[in-house]
Amino acid sequence: MGAPGLAQREAVFSRLQGGIRHLFPGYFALVMATGIVSTAVAADGAAGLSAAMLVLGIVCYLVLIACYIWRFASYRPEFLLVVAGTAWLLLTYGVPLALITGHGTGSALAGINGTWFLWVVGTQSLAVALASLQPPLASPLAALALLLWAVGVMLYLIIATLALAGLLHFRVQAAALTPAYWVFMGATAISVLAGAKLLGLPGGPLLAAVHPVVAGVSVILWAFGTWLIPLLVGLGVWRHLVRRVPLRYDPGLWSMVFPLGMYCVASEALGTALHVSWLVSAGRAGTWVAFAAWAVVFAAMLASLARLGRAQPGSPA
Repeated sequence: MGAPGLAQREAVFSRLQGGIRHLFPGYFALVMATGIVSTAVAADGAAGLSAAMLVLGIVCYLVLIACYIWRFASYRPEFLLVVAGTAWLLLTYGVPLALITGHGTGSALAGINGTWFLWVVGTQSLAVALASLQPPLASPLAALALLLWAVGVMLYLIIATLALAGLLHFRVQAAALTPAYWVFMGATAISVLAGAKLLGLPGGPLLAAVHPVVAGVSVILWAFGTWLIPLLVGLGVWRHLVRRVPLRYDPGLWSMVFPLGMYCVASEALGTALHVSWLVSAGRAGTWVAFAAWAVVFAAMLASLARLGRAQPGSPA
């Protein structure tokens, strides 16, 4: 009895080690998706559900931190550690410099995919954070928030142009159209949220001068993001039903849930800032679509973890 039990524990630990070693680097999208959907349902009055999701998000965050620390300690060559401020400075200048000065034989367009829009998301996240500060910090940093928002909008236009050029120029493989392309829409949503936050800041000379521009660009981005949703759904249908790519759980699915939740929060924030009631209602109605998507992906993740726990020793993690 002792020997089989020991062997079983060793097998479970071996599978756990394999899972840690190959842990998806972008799994914090699970926390982002849970947090933004929690924010969305709270705005619609579901305080209890929002609190439960917040606690769940914190638990997931702590578990992921422990897992990544384990991975860093055990598999340093395979671990990528990102620190927000420094990483943004390095990436926002390092990426274009590397692309412009590189002399590879292949086209840089071939490597562009939905994850590139995280460049925009990171920039606009800083703008949202700065615009969300309370007085007395809000006023002196409002200009910086505005400048970051403007940089994020320009980056979105550039990356969207490059991504579409790559999709139209190169033959599209169905397997390559991963859920990460939903960040295409999510980048518009967080840009709208940052714009709505700016519209609510105390009016200084600079903000007052660009207030109509921020409002107009935010509406345009919201409209374009709304237009993208049916297109992305259509690409998903083509990928799974036409090209028969199996639909199974993948950590990248959280990259689809987060944009849906962000779209709802951004819609409500923009509607509130512009006093457009139907926009607020649209954001609240979409909240429950985003929650349903979150629930399906979370259930699929639990089922995947359960299958991993039942896997035979020596099987892939």
